[in-house]
Amino acid sequence: MHIPGHFVAALCTTGGRANVSRRCALLIFSFAQASFLNPPRVRAQEPYHLDLAGEYQPYRVPGIDERMLCGPCGHSASTTQQQVNRLRYEVHIGNPGDHLFDLTLRIPAALGKLTLHLPATTPGDMGFKQHARYIDHFRATGEQGRALMYERVGAQSWNVEVPSPSEVVVTYRIHMNERDILRLGSNGLGLNGGFLEGSSVFLYADDHMNDPVEVRYKLPEKWTVVTPLPSNQPGVFTADGYRSLVDAPVQFGEMQERDVPVDDFRVRLVFDRPLPPYDSVAFDANVRAIMRQQIALFGAKPFSGYTIFIHWRPDLDYGGGIEHGRAMVLNVGSKWMLNLPVNAAGTIAHEIFHAWNGEAFHPTELDRWNFADANYSSHLWFVEGVTSYFASLTLVRSHLHSTDQFFEVMSRTMTNYENDPGRGWTSLAESGIATWISSPDALDYYGGGEVTGFLLDLALRLETDGQRGLDDVIRSLYDQSRKLGYRGYDDSQLRASVSAIAGHDMSAFFDRYVTGRDSIDYASILSRAGLRFSRQRDPEGQVRVVIAPLEEQTPLQARIWSKILR
Repeated sequence: MHIPGHFVAALCTTGGRANVSRRCALLIFSFAQASFLNPPRVRAQEPYHLDLAGEYQPYRVPGIDERMLCGPCGHSASTTQQQVNRLRYEVHIGNPGDHLFDLTLRIPAALGKLTLHLPATTPGDMGFKQHARYIDHFRATGEQGRALMYERVGAQSWNVEVPSPSEVVVTYRIHMNERDILRLGSNGLGLNGGFLEGSSVFLYADDHMNDPVEVRYKLPEKWTVVTPLPSNQPGVFTADGYRSLVDAPVQFGEMQERDVPVDDFRVRLVFDRPLPPYDSVAFDANVRAIMRQQIALFGAKPFSGYTIFIHWRPDLDYGGGIEHGRAMVLNVGSKWMLNLPVNAAGTIAHEIFHAWNGEAFHPTELDRWNFADANYSSHLWFVEGVTSYFASLTLVRSHLHSTDQFFEVMSRTMTNYENDPGRGWTSLAESGIATWISSPDALDYYGGGEVTGFLLDLALRLETDGQRGLDDVIRSLYDQSRKLGYRGYDDSQLRASVSAIAGHDMSAFFDRYVTGRDSIDYASILSRAGLRFSRQRDPEGQVRVVIAPLEEQTPLQARIWSKILR
């Protein structure tokens, strides 16, 4: 079924009802709605960003304490301590046809019990992945290769008995995740290459989350490897902690690449295999336009380079994407190829925008990710839905969509949101909890957040004589995220940021549309903003919403739309 805006949910149903409350990894851009064993060769991307003074600074992933960082950041104590505490992983692929990843972890351990886990969840992916169902041949050894006693103590946890302080070597295998059809948040492996998302393969220990990490890849001859992590030698990459490690997707194999120059940096396009013929010039131009528009909105970017990993998936009709701090993964389905530059634009705009909303600034409750359990958040409507709203704005502001197309998208988004089975039963704030259990009355926070973000933008502009809006809110949140010690925003801080832009307390808006469950009074806001609004119900009880600009608008209304759609 279609979910609000220009995305549709795919391949996930619960009790006969499409589950539209999963993250971007389960979203696909609707064509129907679109209107237009040797060390591998290395390509790495330096993890730095521009600070407020225009200087390059080390990139910090949410959840990592600056005081604990190592390597190029220079915040750790001594080089000796870094070497002692360094976690070293090795990923070995022997026969790709076996669909197996052979892993080795070397980890310093104190006397007693070492507890290791494989994540049950993936940062930003609001659902249980249960990666540990694909692990086998777990083995632990100590000094001189002596076998250590171990015990599996949970679905994704193992205790290893360490007789004396030493380096523990753990070997295990990860089978390719065949159940994850989209394979955006897990892994895949074929004869010509593969892909992995770090949380699907790398064990972790709670006491070593901030230790520096080294990963070595041993791959078939002629295979290359691409990841946003820095590299100091062929086939070896480093990260300043576990969260940084798993926020960097890895592509390897016989790939194709090309660069899209965007002013002072480049976007790297990495293709797992050749795509059918398409207009690559138009595709690259759209990527460049989207990047420029979003960077101009914020005035700065949280990356010095960006990578788009592109997977050709003829087994899928459409496509989809998943975001990371300095990269995104894009599935390309067969119907997208009918006009790839147009059909992929919405997903690309959405995922790139997450580099700011969701990655750079984010809710406090998501700052330190719990890899073992659910990560509840009452702000997914803002992380995902407002991102969807700005993806739509990006397309029209970049002249990739017309103004009419923008209003058509918003009309469909409102229609789908009003017909959501969770409307009236679950609030947007509660939707971030319900999504973890696929509740029958779970609410789509993508579409709901897009609608609410749209209404909030209009409300702010009406309150400020058209001068300020949601653009100013997200710029303020980004500025806050660039301060040392940032740990995300809570509900009171988000409300305060919005109220500061409005010039008065906006709690009533949040109480009604975010934490409340009442129906939305569209007409009162839309009519004041110069929009025509109609709402009809068909014989089956389904609502259809249509909005369009009035032909004659007041100076304030004209000013509002010149700011929003500029």
